[in-house]
Amino acid sequence: MNGFESVHHYYDGQLIASLVNGLIAVAFILTIKLSKIKLDISLSYKVLFVFLSVILLVFNCLITSSLNQNWLFFLNIVLQLINLTFFLSANALSCFSNRFFIHTAIGYWLLLVILIITYQKSDWVKYSFDNVVILSNYLTFIAACVFSLNYSDKYLPKWVVLLLWGINVLLCISVGARASIVALIFMPAAMFLATEKRKTVKLSVAFISLCGLICIVSLFKTNSSLGRLFILKNTGNIIRQHALKGVGLNRFPGFYNLEQAAYFRSGQGTYTQKYLADTVYTSNNEFLQLTAETGVIAMIISVFFFTIAYQEIRTNNNGISTSRLIWYIAVLVLSLSSYPLRNFMFGNALLTFWVLEHNPRKITLKAVTSGVYVYATAVLLVALLSVQLAQLAVRSEWKRVDDNEEIGDDIFRKYNAIYSKIYYDETFLLQYFHLAKLDSDEGKPGELINKLISNKYSITYLIYRAEVEASHKLNREAINTLHDAINISPYKFIPRYALVKLLISNHDLPAAQKEAQIVLNLPVKVPSARVDTIKDHCRRILNSRLSP
Repeated sequence: MNGFESVHHYYDGQLIASLVNGLIAVAFILTIKLSKIKLDISLSYKVLFVFLSVILLVFNCLITSSLNQNWLFFLNIVLQLINLTFFLSANALSCFSNRFFIHTAIGYWLLLVILIITYQKSDWVKYSFDNVVILSNYLTFIAACVFSLNYSDKYLPKWVVLLLWGINVLLCISVGARASIVALIFMPAAMFLATEKRKTVKLSVAFISLCGLICIVSLFKTNSSLGRLFILKNTGNIIRQHALKGVGLNRFPGFYNLEQAAYFRSGQGTYTQKYLADTVYTSNNEFLQLTAETGVIAMIISVFFFTIAYQEIRTNNNGISTSRLIWYIAVLVLSLSSYPLRNFMFGNALLTFWVLEHNPRKITLKAVTSGVYVYATAVLLVALLSVQLAQLAVRSEWKRVDDNEEIGDDIFRKYNAIYSKIYYDETFLLQYFHLAKLDSDEGKPGELINKLISNKYSITYLIYRAEVEASHKLNREAINTLHDAINISPYKFIPRYALVKLLISNHDLPAAQKEAQIVLNLPVKVPSARVDTIKDHCRRILNSRLSP
């Protein structure tokens, strides 16, 4: 049961960081009331924009029935926005000087990051960032923030900034993080273009940067680039089919894999597409994925975001704010070729820096209105923190069950008791499914795996469902389910081998041999001992050395 320990710590870190957001806001309110400061609340246009976006996204979740898997995400955002609002208000009141304000904001962000990492205990890169490429993208974003802040305030020597930039470039090249390399190239290019007066030089630099971009995208990790083009093609099909309201927030993976399976099932698909296809969890393009998930609402949010960006980049004298141009170009590149908003730490940092950096336009609530805002915020904070504490208690209960119980009737009873409180958590559902297969309740595994598939239509979950169907003697249904898994990724070994084993268990040796021959003919994408074992088993089936 301890195999899920790091996952427990990962979610604990998120919850603790979110609670700290709320507690800092409570501390602000207590300080205001106890010191009797008449604080005029300054609501940044950015904060209002995010609040509006949250309301629109909640509405979309209601009409697409996806709120049950997203409510904790919205709760975290609202807590952080409340806290950032008080930071901005203190800055507007000149409680912080600009430089001290920036340093405090960075310290606040570092606190949240340290809390998340600390509570994970181990392997923080894997659980925080999915892989080293996303970590590289994250570090590139931080570099963009340093570049942007330093350009306007000059609080770091140039050689330090250049050293950080160079180290980041080498790191990104070593792990093949294309989006980061492009963003890092455009940072100095944007700075140069914004300050250079000679049009010929500007065009030359822009042309060289564009050529570099094309080379990186087309020549660096070519197969991966072709795979992304195929993903974007299928994402476009989803957008056309669900243009108005989308498929629901965070439901892209399920609908995408359905779309990909339907594409291959219809007889379409080139050799390259079949070779590169796999289970997909993100489109690697935040704007397209958000459009696929929320439809028209994503377009509204995008229009407002780019309007704010344009106003920040343009200065009062119709010049260009170079520091903001650097920041927005880096974020735009990463958002068009990665998934920063889908990662808790990345999204947290992006929201923090975006709201706190460069806020010339605010709406200030005076006297009575500010008092109402503070009291209303206090009530909201108590409600939200209560929910967070209750959720942390549930997760602690789940962790105690995993740490202290042997597999038996008692653990099934305890898991069933927790189920109604944490039904939306994919990791819990998957672990409960594996336990339920050992229990006498024959219907529970099917219920759990179908719930998992409804949220994330993946090859792994389809194979699990086929196992459940086969255990209930539903052999035809199990075969169809495995064909669905195969259609997601036609050249993947695991689902085809699962079909071979199912046919063997059904005593259908001719059909098993036919599928075994297909397995042996599959191209090997990544050589491994597991693939060798599968091929060896299939050879023995073809030689009829394995009894049916």
